[in-house]
Amino acid sequence: MKFLKNRKLKIINPPILAFVLLLFLFQFLNLKSYSSELSQLGLAVIPYPQQVRIGGDDFILTKDLTIVIDKNSSAEDKFTASELVKDLQKEWGVIGSVSNSE
Repeated sequence: MKFLKNRKLKIINPPILAFVLLLFLFQFLNLKSYSSELSQLGLAVIPYPQQVRIGGDDFILTKDLTIVIDKNSSAEDKFTASELVKDLQKEWGVIGSVSNSE
């Protein structure tokens, strides 16, 4: 305890400590209470849509899928389609391909 002899212990002012704890608690409760209908269903959509209607039958993918993109699609569209094909195969075993609309 020799190293503690020459050190002054700084104590946070109690009102400041209370304020910081209240801010932390408010932020924690605010983040926990914020949940949308989509997040409750397990759907993460970015950017968040202005309107969502959930209904209809389940959408079932077959094991063979073709994603059709416009023949004038951008490089970003082509990249996104190919990434979707990779993810579908990795997560659910769906074999997909990307095709241009003619």
